[in-house]
Amino acid sequence: MPLFHKQLKDRLIERGWSREEAERTHNLINDPDRQAKHQPVRMQMNLIVYWMVLTVLTIGNFMISLVLIPIIAILNMYFMTSVSNKFALQIQSGGHESPFLISAVYVVMFIIPYVVTVVRSELKKRRERMYPLSSGLQQEQRG
Repeated sequence: MPLFHKQLKDRLIERGWSREEAERTHNLINDPDRQAKHQPVRMQMNLIVYWMVLTVLTIGNFMISLVLIPIIAILNMYFMTSVSNKFALQIQSGGHESPFLISAVYVVMFIIPYVVTVVRSELKKRRERMYPLSSGLQQEQRG
C-alpha cells in the first residue's frame, strides 16, 4: 500500500472517521474500475496538453529568433569592425572601414558562388533547348 494512502487513512481516522469509513474511502479512491473509467480522458488530455505546449514553444521560438538573430548579427558586425579598426590603429595602417561597407562586401562574396551556380545551370538549360541533339551526343560520349 502506498505511503500516501496509508497516511490518508490515518488522517481520516484522526479527524473522527471510523475505521470502516476510512477503509471505504480508501477503496473508492483506489478502485481499479474507477481508475480505468477515467484513463481515456487522461490520455486525451495528455495529447491536448502535449500539442498545446509544442505549439506555444514553436511560436515562442520563432518570435525569439526574429528578435535575437538580427541583434546578434548587428552586435557581431559592430564587434568585428571595432576590433579590426583597433588592430589597424595598432599596426598604424591608417585604414578605418565602415561596418556597412564590410558587411556589404561579406554578403556579396558569400552570394557569388550561388549566383555563379545558378547562371551556369540556366546557360546549360538554354543550350540544351537550343541544341537538343548535341547535348544527347555529349552525354553518350561521356558514358
